[in-house]
Amino acid sequence: MRWWQIREAAGRTYWQTSPDAVSWQTIFVEPTRLPFDAIFVTIAGGSEAPTMTPGLARFDNFNGEANAGCP
Repeated sequence: MRWWQIREAAGRTYWQTSPDAVSWQTIFVEPTRLPFDAIFVTIAGGSEAPTMTPGLARFDNFNGEANAGCP
């Protein structure tokens, strides 16, 4: 998926993906256990073993702000 989203609403945390940042598919939902301001998120890209052609990982729009199309 092109877009990943973790959001909280009404005491529940939602993990969602989207191909276009407009239509979202919920992958997992659970009750929120910690306040969102107490969470530190790290995202990384890579492989577990050395490879001759590793490819490219891009993370864009990672700033914690909601996109206009996000629920």
